Amino acid sequence: MNRIFLTTIGALLLALAASAGVSYWLALNPPFQIDPLKQTPALEVFAGRLFDKFHALPEEDWEPALEDIEGAQNYLIDWFEAAEYAETVEDYSTLNSQNQVLTTLNDGTPLLEFLIPNEEMVVEVVPFEGFDRRWILNRAVTVIAVLLIGLLASLVTLYPIAKRLRNLQRLAGAYSSGNLHARNTDTAADDIGKLGQSMDAMAARVASLLEEKEHLVDDQQELMRAVAHEFRAPMARMRFALDMHEESESFSDESKQEVDTALDELDGLVTEVLRYARLQRSAPQLQRSVVPLADVLTEAVTAVQALRPEVPVQVKLNTGDVRIEVDPVQFQRALRNLISNALKYSKSRVEVNGELGATELFVHIDDDGPGIGIADRKRVLAPFVRLDSSRTRKLGGSGLGLAIVAGVMSKHGGRVDITDSESGGARFTLVLPYVCEALC
Repeated sequence: MNRIFLTTIGALLLALAASAGVSYWLALNPPFQIDPLKQTPALEVFAGRLFDKFHALPEEDWEPALEDIEGAQNYLIDWFEAAEYAETVEDYSTLNSQNQVLTTLNDGTPLLEFLIPNEEMVVEVVPFEGFDRRWILNRAVTVIAVLLIGLLASLVTLYPIAKRLRNLQRLAGAYSSGNLHARNTDTAADDIGKLGQSMDAMAARVASLLEEKEHLVDDQQELMRAVAHEFRAPMARMRFALDMHEESESFSDESKQEVDTALDELDGLVTEVLRYARLQRSAPQLQRSVVPLADVLTEAVTAVQALRPEVPVQVKLNTGDVRIEVDPVQFQRALRNLISNALKYSKSRVEVNGELGATELFVHIDDDGPGIGIADRKRVLAPFVRLDSSRTRKLGGSGLGLAIVAGVMSKHGGRVDITDSESGGARFTLVLPYVCEALC
């Protein structure tokens, strides 16, 4: 059976036994007591008057007679048949020989019992003054003692369990912060110990998978860089050969233009591959600086407007003179990729809007092109994904532009959102964390 369950049940049984023992001891030795010598003389005097009164009356007249006895309100008075007297043999003998027995309750309160021989009735008299208050206080002490025992038992039982659970919580926190080499030190065979061992096994497995993934990513990036560099050498020789045949009559201007275009596209592809490979390195160093958002947007629009001069790009800022802390080169690259992409697919206009939220800064790029379906919005940010290959060949593009944008925003602690534009096309939103106190 589970050790935690047995420990809890054992502690509960011990607590119950201790509570019963303490309650019994307090019942025999109440903490709030009185000195019986202070109340006994007055009790004996009153009992004498009560005896004289009851001895002269039949039992059925005793109740009304109490109202005429001075001081009766200060005592608890009861009577019962002598045959029901159940005290010890010694007390019973004393009652028969002396007609009265004087004893004390546990709290020191004197109790006087006397016999009315002619009625064979025993009358019991107890001083009332303070009796109920002492009874309440003694019971309160008993309840408090039982509660303290229960609380102590709970602490003794639950504190070690809580401590072990806190250790597991700290272990989970270490895992969530990336420290997968942290390990559990609890080797107990109960459920908590087994949970810690399972967490250790899980962390070891995750660390192994991450290490394998890092090796695969490093190999992939190294391959991409090697292929890109290998492309550069034959491309340079092709350009040199093209220049050498520039004067040849057999090589038309149209053919030369086609080859130049193809080489330019190939060179652009190689450049994008190298940029993406650099961006995917495990620890890129962002060169952050604080720059005005308006200047960044204007510079990006100016750089790409020449792609389609007939399609105007409007910049609207609802943020005021706000500044952002980014790597200007990387952030410019993300903006230019999105704006140039919007220009490629837009019909008549592109809008770039800045919007400031409570803790985030939004840069919206809207076009009035065909838009992007909901099912494709997440997939389009992956590398080498082109939704329409025929259109992509016509418009150009390597399929890495949006992946680079997503990588840049991730390195800045932001993200890329894709929704529908009010003009009917696509809206790409760059979301950056923003702290006004630092940048306003």
